[in-house]
Amino acid sequence: MQIKNGDLVYIIYDKRRKWVRKVIEDNEFHSDRGFIKFNEIIGKNYGETAFLHPSNHKVAILPALLSDTIYSMKRQSQIIYPEDIGIILTYSGIQPGFKIIEAGTGSGTVTSIMGIFCKPNGQVHSFDIRDIAIKQARKNIKMFNVDDNCSVKLMNICEEELNLQNIDFVLLDLATTWEAIPKVVHNLNPNGKICCFSPTIEQVKKNHRVLNENQFFNITTIELIKRNFQVKPNATRPLGRVNGHTGYLTFANRNSDIPLLSNKYFSYYSPENIGYILVHLGCNPGDNILLVCPEIEESPLPELLNEFYGGNVHIIKIPTNPDLKEIENSLSSLKSENKKFDGIIIDSIKSNEFVKNLHTLLENGRVLCILGQFIELAKSYYDQMFTQNYYEISTCELIKRRVNIEEGKGSYSNVEKLYNPGYITLGRKVIDNLLNPTQIQNKPKKAEFIETVLDVGVNFPQSMPKEEKKIDYANIRN
Repeated sequence: MQIKNGDLVYIIYDKRRKWVRKVIEDNEFHSDRGFIKFNEIIGKNYGETAFLHPSNHKVAILPALLSDTIYSMKRQSQIIYPEDIGIILTYSGIQPGFKIIEAGTGSGTVTSIMGIFCKPNGQVHSFDIRDIAIKQARKNIKMFNVDDNCSVKLMNICEEELNLQNIDFVLLDLATTWEAIPKVVHNLNPNGKICCFSPTIEQVKKNHRVLNENQFFNITTIELIKRNFQVKPNATRPLGRVNGHTGYLTFANRNSDIPLLSNKYFSYYSPENIGYILVHLGCNPGDNILLVCPEIEESPLPELLNEFYGGNVHIIKIPTNPDLKEIENSLSSLKSENKKFDGIIIDSIKSNEFVKNLHTLLENGRVLCILGQFIELAKSYYDQMFTQNYYEISTCELIKRRVNIEEGKGSYSNVEKLYNPGYITLGRKVIDNLLNPTQIQNKPKKAEFIETVLDVGVNFPQSMPKEEKKIDYANIRN
């Protein structure tokens, strides 16, 4: 896939310096490390590297996916984080043809993503009370190419009536969500669902009370915490910095005979993990997706992914611990047809050769995703992607906390931790065919210090050098 004039591109220099920019002919992109002339990259393939002028620093030019644009788009309000958007997709069960009401358009991010997953016959009706937010949201929605099935209007739904019927899902992202619940209950169909996004416990309590009063069932409030992992030889551990709280998501449905969640979700195939994959894989319904899953163990991924992506998922089943010959045989037909996929998902396959074999099947710049129960599996694939020069490699786990509201003389809340087992590892395919000119001119210097792996079993008192003279540390100043 080639870069065209008007495309959104994702430019990566390092972990901190990443930019989403629109390619405009005869224009330039400038940064603190140098600049790129867009004319030089138009017509080139996505997922390749380029040099910044005049510094010759190397960057990767990738297609801008859903998760890339969420943080970079212009907005007039706080965004809902990608992890929470994933939960909204799975708990609502959004499918092609869904009719949706959203109150609190904000940046238009969630509007656009719901619009993507309810295409081609679905519709998202979004409302906001701020004209400045609506103007910006319409631009963002157009950027996602969903303006044909997403509408944004200036309206306060807490005061005005909505002339919409047979709605499948309602999303409320307002300061006073409980005031909007009685207004939208009549717009929902008998099997419809609702979600209220609220930052505080006080709002959650009011949501629970009003949902009960309006005969909603299976009322559930959760929050999600994401822990990223540092993956290094003999030093794999969670990173210290965590987004401790984004918001509380309260879900409920109209039909007491239908559970809030499908029973297809279990173990590490949780709605949180699946939602995270939906957002970060960067694929839309209609894209070519490859799923590789175990042939013996029963995995719900084929059915779940086909529901969200409209049945356009190519599935390969192989042994959980395949040898090299079994891997080559399973992929031989795809390679002979020169197949290319917009996203690849590996489900719990234990192999040290898989990334190398799948590498040619993935489109440049797109995402390879691994879901598994053990950190050792995540680490194995992390190392394989690192060897193949993948960018944006990350491993994370998602921790769910459920908020229980007890109604009585007063309203009390407590939190129940529900750890979602499993780890998700992601990486972006990059083809690096460029040698840095500075590396050609100047040969690398001989390393002055080589870091060695610490042997945990070493006897430290014997290995430490002996002091020739005792030092009185208590009276060091004297």
